[in-house]
Amino acid sequence: MGASFLNAFAGIKDTNFKNSLAYLKRWLKLLEDDPKMLIYAAQKAHQAANYILGIDQEGEE
Repeated sequence: MGASFLNAFAGIKDTNFKNSLAYLKRWLKLLEDDPKMLIYAAQKAHQAANYILGIDQEGEE
């Protein structure tokens, strides 16, 4: 998810769709086992993307 956030921010289109599908299939299995995992994973991906971009928790650079 974090990579998708960063790609969108940078305007990069996903060129490796097959790898993305395999990755998402794995996440689908995890989400079937624990639906709350999506919220947790999205939160961590957002935090990581913000860290990489130098954005603090308040949304400021």
